[in-house]
Amino acid sequence: MKHLYLFLVTILLFNVACNKLDSNDAAVIPQSDFKFSSGNNAYLTQVIEVIPTEAKSKSLDWTCDFGNGVKVSGNTITSIPYSYVKEGNYKVSLTVAGNTTTQNITVLPGLRSYQIHSKLSQDLFVSTEVAGNRKDIHVFRTIKANTLTDTAYSISTNDGSVKMIIYGVFTGKNNVSYSYRTSSLVPPLEQYKHTVIELKDDEPLYVNYTLNGKDIELYMPISELFKL
Repeated sequence: MKHLYLFLVTILLFNVACNKLDSNDAAVIPQSDFKFSSGNNAYLTQVIEVIPTEAKSKSLDWTCDFGNGVKVSGNTITSIPYSYVKEGNYKVSLTVAGNTTTQNITVLPGLRSYQIHSKLSQDLFVSTEVAGNRKDIHVFRTIKANTLTDTAYSISTNDGSVKMIIYGVFTGKNNVSYSYRTSSLVPPLEQYKHTVIELKDDEPLYVNYTLNGKDIELYMPISELFKL
C-alpha cells in the first residue's frame, strides 16, 4: 500500500511539472518575428523601429542586420530604432538566441511624396514646386485628363509641413501663351506621408499674358483657361 501511495504521488508531481512547462513553453522559446513601425515602406531619414514580438522583458541575445552593412546587437529584447540615408530595397533580419527572421523594407527617395489626380476635362501642362525650396521642382509635363500622375518625392528639410504651388503655360486658340499659377497654396505636404492632390476644372488661377506690349493679369478657373 505504501509503495502504491508513493507511486501515485510521483505521478501527480510529474503531471504538475509537465503542465507548468507546457504553460511556460511559449514564453521561454525565443521568437525572432518582428514588424516595422512604418509598415514595409519608409522615407529617407525617417526614424523607424524594428519591433520584436518577443516580450520586451526577456533577457536574450539579439542582433539586427539592416541590410546595408549596419548591424546592432543587445541582450534585452526591445524596439530597435534606425533611419536610412540612402533609398532602396533592404532585407532586414533579426536574430534572437540563434533564430532568424527576415523581412523586406523599401526606403523611398524623399521626406514626403505626392501625386496629382487630374479631374480636368482637358489635358494641361503642369509643374509643381514645394514652397521655399527650388530643388523640389517636379515637372510633370502634360497631365492627361482624368488620370493620376506618377509619384514625386520632396526632399525639403524645412521644419514642419511644406506647401506647394502648381503652375504652367497654356497656349490658347489665338496662339497667345498664357502663364498661370494656382491662386492659393495646396494643402500642406506632411513629413513621411503620401498626399494625393486633386486638380479640378473649378481650380482658381492667376493668368498672365502679354497683348500689344502690355502685361495683363486675369483671375479665372481652369475651365475658363481652356476657352482662351
